[in-house]
Amino acid sequence: MAHWHYQREGREHGPLSADRLKALADDGTLLPTDLVRKDSQDRWVAAVKVKGLFETPDTRVLKPTAPSSPTLCFERGNTHLEQNRLDQAIAEYTAALKLDPEWGWAYYKRAEAYRKKDDIDRCLADCDEAIRHDPTLALAFKERGNAHFDRARFDDALTDYDRALQLDPSLMIVHFNRGLVYFQKHEYAFAVGEFSRAIDMNPEYAPAWGYRSLAHLKMGALEEAKEDCAAAKRLDPKFDL
Repeated sequence: MAHWHYQREGREHGPLSADRLKALADDGTLLPTDLVRKDSQDRWVAAVKVKGLFETPDTRVLKPTAPSSPTLCFERGNTHLEQNRLDQAIAEYTAALKLDPEWGWAYYKRAEAYRKKDDIDRCLADCDEAIRHDPTLALAFKERGNAHFDRARFDDALTDYDRALQLDPSLMIVHFNRGLVYFQKHEYAFAVGEFSRAIDMNPEYAPAWGYRSLAHLKMGALEEAKEDCAAAKRLDPKFDL
């Protein structure tokens, strides 16, 4: 029997049966944008491309939330967030937190929704709460780092990204984000190093190749820049910087 693996934020999960993978898709744990593969396959693909795994956004029906269940509120929030219904997602995470005010993960996910709305102040406040309730939640440090990046507070971003990697060294996306910080700071050699680490952890992640190409270009390494740009285009023909 074939088993599945999925990947989010650069971290691999599995093996899982096909039925279990479908259950994760149904409850919002697995997102259409997550990468998946079978044991027998080397190449990762977006979960949405697996036939029968997801309904389309137009046909998916959300299950009613039981008022006494913070978990169901949280799962509904994840589904809304996945479909970019940000106000609905925030409302569901808020409902979950009313029922469980110490749930760090709910603060973290609400912070993610606030950041997508460009409400950085609320994003930062929720990240602080997530970390206060769960100091080991690496993704909360990652998200707070992202918010600092949005405010061009690059040193603060690096501090939070460092802490995220101390807690969870498998977070590929944090190395990529560190690369973006160094790129903005014009420290291109450090940027190349971070993008290279991201590529080592997930060679299928086209943005890491693309931004490493730009960093090489800034350093005058034209051949390396061309090779990385070609790799990004091979992985994602629509990729553009």
